[in-house]
Amino acid sequence: MSRRLGRALCLAVTMLLVVPALAPAQPADNAAPETGVAPQREQAAALLKTAQGLIAAARFEEAERNLQNARGLDADYPAVYSNLGYLYEAWQK
Repeated sequence: MSRRLGRALCLAVTMLLVVPALAPAQPADNAAPETGVAPQREQAAALLKTAQGLIAAARFEEAERNLQNARGLDADYPAVYSNLGYLYEAWQK
């Protein structure tokens, strides 16, 4: 009897963990309906792209301003932080 109960419990826990992961993600309330991406993320991505061009042109101060502005718009955007690291590394050379 305990073996059945253990299997049933294991199945129940598995279903609780797996089924929600299979559900499609819902866009945030402030997301743009056509893309599902928050407007702040889109603006931050545009600043990030500009900053990447500025880094390539060795215009580091302008690039830093763009990346800091992007971070202000979306502090949870990992690409901003990785590009800040790249910027500071390139700036030291």
